[in-house]
Formats: sequence, structure tokens, C-alpha cells
Amino acid sequence: MIPLWALTTWAFVQSFERRHVGYAALADAGAPAMLTKYWSAFLVLSLVIAALCDRRRGGYFRSAAPWVTVLAGAVLIAPHVVWLFQEDFPPLRWVATRRTSADLFDWLRSLSEYSFGTLGYSAVAVLTCIVLVQPPPAAWRDVLFLCDAARRMALLIFWLPLLVPVAVAAITRTNLLSLWNTESLALLPVVLLSSPLITVTRTVAARISGFAIVVSVAALIASPIVAATKLNAGVENDASYVLAAVVAIDREWKTATDRPLEILAGPFGLANSIAFTLKDRPSTFADFSPYVSPWVDAQALLRKGLAVICPSRDTACMRNVDALRKKRPEARRVEVELTPRWLGFAGTHDRFVIAIMPPRKGP
Repeated sequence: MIPLWALTTWAFVQSFERRHVGYAALADAGAPAMLTKYWSAFLVLSLVIAALCDRRRGGYFRSAAPWVTVLAGAVLIAPHVVWLFQEDFPPLRWVATRRTSADLFDWLRSLSEYSFGTLGYSAVAVLTCIVLVQPPPAAWRDVLFLCDAARRMALLIFWLPLLVPVAVAAITRTNLLSLWNTESLALLPVVLLSSPLITVTRTVAARISGFAIVVSVAALIASPIVAATKLNAGVENDASYVLAAVVAIDREWKTATDRPLEILAGPFGLANSIAFTLKDRPSTFADFSPYVSPWVDAQALLRKGLAVICPSRDTACMRNVDALRKKRPEARRVEVELTPRWLGFAGTHDRFVIAIMPPRKGP
């Protein structure tokens, strides 16, 4: 999404100012950005609002440029829209089950994370500008209250994708996540340096580049320490247990059968990571959901070679294991203790349940 947002924004501004159909066609990169994540609809909406707020809008909408963008984008996204109607909008139903706030407090908590998290992502750039560029106070006023049309459009395109989602989320009671704003920050340097009162000399530019290099090298040097900390503290989706789980599943499967493992079921992140690493390259039945894994049907679950892994503490996953074992009473259930390891260091161990269901030979 990050390069697609930047490309869409740049091409749109070029098409708006030059009325060039080539840039207009390139501005439909917003369509594949939406196919990456529907969040990109906020960029498209923000570009429309920015164009309508510009004094030059008359000439733009009388030209072919906006209609070329609309037509090209519609052609690219039309197959997906058809699929949405045919399948009863599964991504939207998925969001409704995963991102809907439980109550007002839950939504305000997500808004707080969204706001302060976005500030955190932009803090290094802002502080770098303050310390190294040292804009005068008048420049900050000029940045916040831009007067000329070109800079005002940049400011709108920067702020609207950050603020419009808040209004939409308040109406739909959807929880927000600051990580989704990383692509919105592509215009942050443009906004910070937009005032003519700000001068960036060659020396300052070299210092900024040097600072970026130092931060990158420092992150590389610190990475083993971070890895060791994560080894003990753990990471989301039980990702630190993947390699140990691969060994355990492979061992238990070979003990039960010499046939290849065809399906691996379990929590979304864990199942996909393990399946990618297993030698048999099984299909996934992630989250035990036909929506997430449409290639697995009821007959496949009854007949094919199936392994299931669940953290013992995951009650929902354990209920799904029990449901599958009732349909396949030949299943063998084992409980294992897995310990993540890295460069000879051992992390915190945890208990997992593995169910092995060899493929059925008969009807």
C-alpha cells in the first residue's frame, strides 16, 4: 500500500495541475491499492474532496483527466465488485466480526491508540525537522494555515486520510488501528518542508541523511538484543513457537502414517506460518473458517490427511478440535510442551495440543 498510495497521490496531483490523461490513468493506482486493503478508499475519497476544495476545480472537472481516472479505476476494480455481490460481501462481514467495538469505551480506547500511535510513527520525522532544519515559528504557522492552492492541496491530501476514518469509524462503531496510517505519512516531509520560510541547506540535508543511516545501523546492531527479549516475552500469534511446532507436528504425523499431510488447521497466523514451513506443504484450514480457507470443504475435512494445532489456553480453538475429533473418531490427540530456541538460547515454554487424523482409505 505504501508505494501505491505515494504513486496515486503524485499522479493525481500531476493530472490535476497538467490535465494530462497519462497521469490521470496512472492515478487509478488507487484501485489496486483498494484491492490491497479497503482502507485505501479513504485516499480516493480524500483526493476527491481535495479537488472539490481547490479553486482550480472547474478547469479540472471540465477536462478529460478526472473521467479517465474514474474509468480506468472502474475497469480495474469491476471484477472485484462483481465478486463481492456474488459472495455477499465476505470482507465486510469479516470486518464486522473482527473490528466492531464492544462499547463506547472500547472505541475510545482504539481512537486513543490510533491517534497516539500515528503521532509516534511520525515523531522521528517531526523531531528531525525541528532539531536539524530548525524552522522559525512563522514557518509552523505557514505550514498549518497554507494560503496558496498548491500547498493547500498537499495539506488536505495529508490530513484527510488521517481524519476521515475517525468520522466513519464513529458512525459504524469500528475500532481503528494506527498501523493502517503508515502509508498516509508519505506526504509528511512535503508538509513539514512546504513553507517558503524553511530553507534546507546542503549541510542540513547531509545531516538528515546521516541521521537516517545512524538510526538504521543502530537498529541492526540492536536487533540481536531485541530478538533475545522477544524470545522470552513472546510475540503475537505464537509466532516464536512455529519452528518447534513444525518439528512436533512432523514427528507426530510420521508416527501415525506414511501418507502426506494434506491439511493443517489452527489459529490463522499459527496455521499459515507452520504450513508454509512443513515439508508436505499442506493446505490450511485457518481459524477453522470456510471463508478464510474456501479450498477446504466438508468432504475434505472427513477424508483427507488432517493435522490440527492449538495453544492449550485457546478455548475457541480447542472447541474446534473437539468438534473435528467427533467427526473423525480415529483422531489421535497429544499434548506437547514447546520451547522456542534461537542461537542456543531458550525462550518461555508453552503447551499445545496436536490432533492427528490420517487420510481415510474407504468411503
